[in-house]
Order: sequence, then C-alpha cells, then structure tokens
Amino acid sequence: MKPVTYLLLVFTLFVLITSSCKKYNGSSLPPATQTGANTFGCLINGKVFTPGGGDGLSGGNLGAIFEYAYITPGIRNPTGFVFAVSGVDERNSCNVTSIGFGFDSVIIPEQNSYILQTRKAGSGGGQYVYGTCSGVSEEFMTSDLVTGQLYITRFDETNQIASGTFWFNVLGNNGDTIKITDGRFDVHFTE
Repeated sequence: MKPVTYLLLVFTLFVLITSSCKKYNGSSLPPATQTGANTFGCLINGKVFTPGGGDGLSGGNLGAIFEYAYITPGIRNPTGFVFAVSGVDERNSCNVTSIGFGFDSVIIPEQNSYILQTRKAGSGGGQYVYGTCSGVSEEFMTSDLVTGQLYITRFDETNQIASGTFWFNVLGNNGDTIKITDGRFDVHFTE
C-alpha cells in the first residue's frame, strides 16, 4: 500500500472513530455510569439540569456525603448514617438552582429503592432550590403526599462511590407540580 493511501486510510478511520464518540459537555444529561465519574443531572420540567459554574467537581458544585451524623431537626445526637447528594448550577449568577436528596439514619445497600418523601430519621427526601439576584430563594421539598424515588445501582464504601437514578415531584408556590425526572448520579462521596 502506498504511504499516501495508508495515511489517508488512517486519517479517515481516526475521523470516523472520534466523530462517533460523544463526550459529556453539560448541555445534555450525563451518561448513567457506575465508575465514580462525578456526574449528576436531571430534567426539571423537561429542561436539562447539570451542576456548573462553581468551584466543585465536574466544573460545578457537586457534593456527596455518607457520614455518621444527623440532619433531622430536633435530633441532637446522631442516630445513624446520613447519605446526601446535591448539585448546584451557578452558571447564571442571578439564577442559582440546586437539586438534591438526602437520607437520615439509613443503611444504603446496592440495588435498592428508596421513597423520597418528608425527610426524617429513617427516611429521605428530595429538594429543589431556586435563588435570584434579588435575594429571593425558594425551597421546595418532597412530602408524604408529593414523593419520588431513588434507586441505588452502586454503593461502594471502600472506594467511596455511589451511583443511581432518581425522580421526584415538589409543589411550587402556585400549587403547580415541579417534576424532577430522569435523574442520575455517579459520585465519589466523603465520609
């Protein structure tokens, strides 16, 4: 094979291979992985949400913890482990959005589903927060009537990796349902 023909063939294969690869760029939902890729995303009423603009993981604010602590109001001593994951989008400093969920006093096995409802000892809930430049911050949480679900696909305490999917609904100030759907996360957590 002539060198020019060989180089043309190699170049063509390179273009075909690299053009078929899709990289996660934050404008679409991240892939649902289980490798500790530090990704998080969901749809808020059908619009893509991913963390961004801050100093945290993945170019945005992404946090995950699993520690012996408490988050339930009124409890003064830890009653078990807290597992929480949240992502914040600060790309537009006047409109900051945060999505997250947390569980208080639970054991987190892999391949298990959890109901997102009112957050209290022994259960967990989802949260949607929206803030504006005028200082107004609105916080909407799941409840016993407006719920969701979290499914853990990987929970590896040794490597501190948690992965899974989630969805939940919350009620807005006007009574409309805000739908958080197609959620996925693949994070390293701190202990």
